[in-house]
Formats: sequence, C-alpha cells, structure tokens
Amino acid sequence: MVLILASTNLLTARIAAGCFLVALLVVLCVAKNWTLRGLCIGFVLFLGLVWVLQETTKIRILRYIILFIGVMNSLFSVYDIYDDLISRRVHSSDAEKFAEACPCPCNGVGWGVIWKLHLLNHHSLKQDSFAQMSSEVKKQRQTDIFFNIDVPVSMNL
Repeated sequence: MVLILASTNLLTARIAAGCFLVALLVVLCVAKNWTLRGLCIGFVLFLGLVWVLQETTKIRILRYIILFIGVMNSLFSVYDIYDDLISRRVHSSDAEKFAEACPCPCNGVGWGVIWKLHLLNHHSLKQDSFAQMSSEVKKQRQTDIFFNIDVPVSMNL
C-alpha cells in the first residue's frame, strides 16, 4: 500500500525506489540460496536501469514501476490470505512455518504493545499538527478579506 501511495509523485517514487533498493541489498546480503540472490540482483539491476533512464532520458516510467510493484504486492497479499485461510486443506500456513524457522521473542502481547506505542505516537503527532494547523488557519483568517466581512448572526426570514 505504501508503494501505491508513493507512486503518486516523482519525489516520493524516488524515495520509495531508494528504500526498495536498500531492502533488496539487505536481503541480498542475508540470502542463503542462489535463487533469492539472483532475484535480488535482477530487481536491483532492473530498478537501477529504470532509475537511470528516468534521470537521463525523457522516459518517465519510475512512478509506474513503483505502482506496479505496489499493486502486485497488494494482490499477492490478498491471494496469500485467501490461500492460508479459505482454500488450504493443510492446517498450517506459510506464516506458521516462518515462525517455526525464525522464532521471535514477541508473542501476541508483544505485538500489541508495539501497536499501542505506534498508535500513541501517531495520536501525539496528529495533535501537534492539528494545533499547528489551527494557528495557521487563524492567522490566515485575520488577513483574508473574505473572513473580515461582517455577517449577521441571525436573519429574520
């Protein structure tokens, strides 16, 4: 979803492509088999080529590549949820197999605490931005000619 939203602007598409390249390089260093390494190298080369074409020629395709990757990621997540919960006959999912292979010390309570801290952080940022925006709106209303017009409070109709 983030990649889809990032594809709306060229600057955010560049930032998303940079983050995606960094993530691919990290996975390339951690990968244990050559299939994953080959996929990472291929995506790095492809995204690098698209980025170079974006900057040096009149071909403007980086936003559409980031949009395509975001849409495919979202579609696969919906398919994976459907496969794990609805159509699968085996009672274990790929997420369960991953949890067995890479145990995490965070159980459901740990993830709940992380979620709550994240929510509180966003709530405090929202309050700060709202307070800042309201002072800017007040300042704009004092200088705007449309808000300086006296309007009767009640009208007798």
